[in-house]
Amino acid sequence: MRILMSFVFVSLLADGMAQFANFPITLSVPFDADTIEDTSPTFVWQCNLSAVQNNPRMSMQYALVALESDQTAAEAISSNPAISLVNGLLASSYSYPSTLQELEKGKTYVWQVQLLYNDQVVQESEPWKFTIADPKQPDHQYIMMNSVPDGTFHVLKSSKIWILLKDDYDLEHPNAVVRKPNNETIAVPVHKVFATEEEAEDGLFNENNAYYLCCNLENVKAAKGIYRLEVTSRSGRLYTLNLMLDY
Repeated sequence: MRILMSFVFVSLLADGMAQFANFPITLSVPFDADTIEDTSPTFVWQCNLSAVQNNPRMSMQYALVALESDQTAAEAISSNPAISLVNGLLASSYSYPSTLQELEKGKTYVWQVQLLYNDQVVQESEPWKFTIADPKQPDHQYIMMNSVPDGTFHVLKSSKIWILLKDDYDLEHPNAVVRKPNNETIAVPVHKVFATEEEAEDGLFNENNAYYLCCNLENVKAAKGIYRLEVTSRSGRLYTLNLMLDY
């Protein structure tokens, strides 16, 4: 009798698998290796949904895990504890509930959907990974300061200008002025901008050995004519930038 029951179970399991042999589970959203902003995303996949809904022995299981830096997606889904695990799904989508902890910005996750027949896994999708976007400070267009004057100039539509200085700069004693068309100079404040994660403690960026700086020209009243931004490095070298103010 036990042999007969085992044979029947195996036959039913084979029948269940056969129904899906030509219709594998395919993940749709979030895309594999995508970066998304939603910390409570909706997961969507494709499958033989009508067969699942019409067979009481069948259901689907969704799993979500965190990906560690030294893991593949397959390793993560097979060994890491589930952040979210849902059984008995009869739809081809699932929304991450607000009752669970929000997914972390900057972190990567892996998800997978499995087909169950009498609570036994008979098919599974490929594991896909996605990353929650980690908002950074808005990127600005940085203008390189030159130590040799040239004839080029930049039109400013804002009272702030972002500059790149490839020299050692004294942030504790900033030395920057705007020279007006009548040769009068006005001191302008300068502050360091955290443009990358490669910044050394002294403010000198390791990436390209330069300072990312922002100059605030609010105290310079805009008028017609060529202005000149003059920034002096710690060594005393003068860097200049020709400007037209239109703000």
